[in-house]
Amino acid sequence: MPKQALERIIEQAERAGATLVFRGLKDGSMNRMGEELQKLIGQRNVSAAIHPPAFQQFSVTRVPAVVIAGAEAGEVLENGCARPETFVKVTGDVTLDYALDYIERKSPAWAAWAKHYRSKIVGGIR
Repeated sequence: MPKQALERIIEQAERAGATLVFRGLKDGSMNRMGEELQKLIGQRNVSAAIHPPAFQQFSVTRVPAVVIAGAEAGEVLENGCARPETFVKVTGDVTLDYALDYIERKSPAWAAWAKHYRSKIVGGIR
C-alpha cells in the first residue's frame, strides 16, 4: 500500500476513532513492525492490531479496505467468513471520509453508522 495513502488513512482514523488492522508483520518481525508503525503513527492516538483472521472474516482481498461490522459479525461461518449482512466494506485507494460517504449513500442499513463516523472526520454533519 502506498505510504501516502496509509498516512492519510491514519490521520482520518484518528479522528474517526477507527482501528487499523494489518494482516501480518513487516518482514516477519514484530520489532520491524513496531518501528514502521511508530514512524507512520508518531504521536497520533490511533489503535492498530495485527489480526490475519479479519481479512478472511470480511473477505478482504485488496487494501485499503474500510469495514463497518456489527457485533454479530464475530459469529463466523465454517469457512471463517462473517455473514454478508453483518458488515459492509469498501475497498480502494480512497479517503476514509469518501468511503464512509459512499456507504452512507449506498447501504441504507449502515448509513447511520457511516454518517456517525464520517461526522467525526469532517465535523458538522447532521
